[in-house]
Amino acid sequence: MVSIKCSCGCNTTSSETHKFIDCCVCKKIYLHSCAELSITEIRTIKSKKGVSWSCRNCNILSSDINDLKAAILSLRNDLAAREKSAGIDGKAFEELLAELGDRNNRKQNIIMFGVPESDTHDANTRRSR
Repeated sequence: MVSIKCSCGCNTTSSETHKFIDCCVCKKIYLHSCAELSITEIRTIKSKKGVSWSCRNCNILSSDINDLKAAILSLRNDLAAREKSAGIDGKAFEELLAELGDRNNRKQNIIMFGVPESDTHDANTRRSR
């Protein structure tokens, strides 16, 4: 018989597969007592199509992911409302952002007057002059 080891870290091993359940997200295998499930609950979960179980770590991650999705949706709605209140359509808004980016990139530029412009395209030649 194959011996199965619990993934929770308790180091319990057993060949009684009916006492174990695997997480539908991370695929780790847990002993019924570590998963806080009865053997009957494990049998029920395994026998029903469309019913699955996820471990505590994956439940926390799933909750965090759902919170992040809600925050992204809220930010998108806020951005759309601000665009609408500013009277700027999506394309004009993108152009405005590009213009602001260009201005930011050019703010460190120096303008020099009275300096003759080089007629060569070779950078090394321009540096040597």
